[in-house]
Amino acid sequence: MTNNWILRIKRKRHLCFIPVLVMTVIGLNGAIPARAASVRSLSLPEIVEKSGQIVHGVVTEVKSGEDPQTSLICTWTTVRIHDVLKGAGKSKEMTFKQLGGYDKASGATWEGARVVLKPGAEILLCLFPKSRWGFSAPVGRSQGVFHVYSNSKTGEKYVDNGMPKEFLFSNPRRAVSSHAAVKKQSAGQNKKTWPEQNRSLKLADIKQTITKLARTQNNRNQLWASTKKRHHDVIPKLAAP
Repeated sequence: MTNNWILRIKRKRHLCFIPVLVMTVIGLNGAIPARAASVRSLSLPEIVEKSGQIVHGVVTEVKSGEDPQTSLICTWTTVRIHDVLKGAGKSKEMTFKQLGGYDKASGATWEGARVVLKPGAEILLCLFPKSRWGFSAPVGRSQGVFHVYSNSKTGEKYVDNGMPKEFLFSNPRRAVSSHAAVKKQSAGQNKKTWPEQNRSLKLADIKQTITKLARTQNNRNQLWASTKKRHHDVIPKLAAP
């Protein structure tokens, strides 16, 4: 009786370890939201600031299976890079790993909190910095993926991450009421859907804006680090007899 009770305790401990391991792996220093179903709206400066790497490119491959590093089901997405807007590196290709997918060997499926991209899609991708386990994910889930499309008449390229411009270029919380009012007004003017009316962000313009934001944020971080170091050096001198 006692041995069976001890065995049940050991099994419970083993099972309790699994969610702990998963939460540790997907922590990602914020790369996957804890409550993925309720991700808040992010402005463009917030997306840029939270990103470890921002690239413009084309998805070339998407595959999933068991990750040899963590034994979890993961999805690997490979992107052929056209341009790097933030982050070091001059590689022509990059692959990022997300939690979730389908493992053909075992037949197991786990959706996780991944953002599924399709091969051939041209995108502007904003990724969280990699975690210690090699995981990353688009910032704000789909908000970190700007899909690129061309105007059929002019051939000019535009981007859309599914969010109205009011959310991208202003305080997202204040923009909620404005978005609702404009949406209601526009619905009575024509039959175009709200996303169609709002897809007026030119690829060249938003790339330029992102580059400026990244440079400004980097300079600010360097200034803060330098100021912090000076304070750290001065305090011991002031405390010395």
